[in-house]
Amino acid sequence: MEIGFDASPDGIGVDTGSGDVSLTLPASWAASVELDTSSGEIHSDFQMMVEEMDEDYFRGRVGDGGGELSVDTGSGDIRLLQG
Repeated sequence: MEIGFDASPDGIGVDTGSGDVSLTLPASWAASVELDTSSGEIHSDFQMMVEEMDEDYFRGRVGDGGGELSVDTGSGDIRLLQG
């Protein structure tokens, strides 16, 4: 799944049974973030403040954490890209 945003959304929720998830977001985007993949990697172009992290799980924030992002994929990579 690939999704691109021209403006910073207030909230994003993505839940997929399997497959890669790529989100392209504006450089000014800020949010509380929770990313979970059972068997995949997590990559972010954004500098993120870590609250909790292990091999396939991340919880933290980007910027001031104004919005919310939750991504859960059973098997696949998660990518947060600056657009």
